[in-house]
Amino acid sequence: MIVAGGVWNDRIELLGNRGAAARLRPSKGIHLVFRREDVALAGAASFIPDAARRKMLFLIPWHDVVVVGTTDSDYEGDLDHPAITAEERTYLLDALNAALGLSLSESNIVGAWAGLRPLVRSKRNATVDLSRAHAVYDLAPGAETGLTWPLVEGRAPIGAEVVYCVRSEMAVQLEDLLARRARLSLTDAGAGVGEGTLGLEVLAEGLAWSSHEAERQRNAYRSEVELESGLVLPQRALV
Repeated sequence: MIVAGGVWNDRIELLGNRGAAARLRPSKGIHLVFRREDVALAGAASFIPDAARRKMLFLIPWHDVVVVGTTDSDYEGDLDHPAITAEERTYLLDALNAALGLSLSESNIVGAWAGLRPLVRSKRNATVDLSRAHAVYDLAPGAETGLTWPLVEGRAPIGAEVVYCVRSEMAVQLEDLLARRARLSLTDAGAGVGEGTLGLEVLAEGLAWSSHEAERQRNAYRSEVELESGLVLPQRALV
């Protein structure tokens, strides 16, 4: 059994081991949403370095709004309800105004949310310096936990993603997962079926595919990707 509990992993581990030491150091990031007429972008995302604070400011167009983020700070509050502070709102507003020569205020914000990153504890002082690499460890007999378990090493956390795709998004083919959800057909040199990948095996287990069906799904997916891209994908044996 795999437990992909994110920032709740420490809480879950305590259910089976009351003496377990904390493994995580949650980091909070916030995002503010503005109207396109207030933050005009030509259609492409922008990334602006904030050297003074050692952070990156990003602006991403989304539907008829622009999402601006983010912060990266220690968080010790309620994991279920992270909230944006006035200080964090002010930081993003000031950084945005300074970068683009604007004079936006809180009245221009049309939406906002905060999220938590499940970073692994280390001796580094600032959360911005902590590794974003995945970690897998034994939680209890018969259970492993993955803070971020990738479909491809260094990419797309799998955790509950495959289960969610199968149960809630009607993913019934390998192409549904790798091309339409994870977009690995566009962003990974092996299209999600090369060396170091687990997407096919995890999906096959979730849908109870036979080895023959798993092979058929892989070959069909490879053919589609190769036909569209004009490239030959690397071969690898099923795990």
